Amino acid sequence: MTANDKFNQEYAKAKQVILKGGEKVMRGIAIEIFGEVIHQSPVDTGRFKGNWQATLTKPAGGVLSTEDKDGTATEAKANSVIATFTMAKKSMLLTNNLPYAVPLADGHSKQRPAGWIDAITAGFQAAVDKVAREEKQ
Repeated sequence: MTANDKFNQEYAKAKQVILKGGEKVMRGIAIEIFGEVIHQSPVDTGRFKGNWQATLTKPAGGVLSTEDKDGTATEAKANSVIATFTMAKKSMLLTNNLPYAVPLADGHSKQRPAGWIDAITAGFQAAVDKVAREEKQ
């Protein structure tokens, strides 16, 4: 084996370690952010919480009949999707296709002020920091 072959082999191994680590961090961040959006969603019947749909590469289509007042089942489904994320899939999305999703995000419910989703996503750096601390342990 030449020195070049050995280098290429070691480089390939290192690349895989870095990719796996990056995927783990990305999954951790998505779990934090998606979980916050789901759990902070205003709730009446639970249909709004139950309609958050996590997907990879493209947004979910359609509306669900699911009601989930505490968000636990919806978060578990989202986490199942997040667990399958790889860098090759490039993106994780959280979609709510109910017709009243945008008004609720804009503060239509007295339970959450306008911009509540923006406030959660503004905490992206805090989620990154939390996941990074957990990875160091």
